[in-house]
Amino acid sequence: MECNFIKVHTGKDLAISTMVLLSGAGLFFINMGLGICIGICGLCMFIFYKGGIQPQRLSKDMKEVPSDLTYITTRQKMLHTCDCMISVIMSMNPQPES
Repeated sequence: MECNFIKVHTGKDLAISTMVLLSGAGLFFINMGLGICIGICGLCMFIFYKGGIQPQRLSKDMKEVPSDLTYITTRQKMLHTCDCMISVIMSMNPQPES
């Protein structure tokens, strides 16, 4: 089974983006050019800054489970998720050949 992950916003990402945006708004009254620049950076961070990953949600057609897999335990689901995450991490950081 193929494991697909997507990047998502985390609470930490949103907090950092909010602080940058608010500091840009505050700096606007001290130095207008710098405030606008940092404010635009904060807005861009809201759009593009995603530090977390989560499994990609399947469409309704793909959620149907074959009858032989209906009795999978929670432990087996967690082990499968861990295996998928390990394979993603290993594909991001390949080991050097000896």
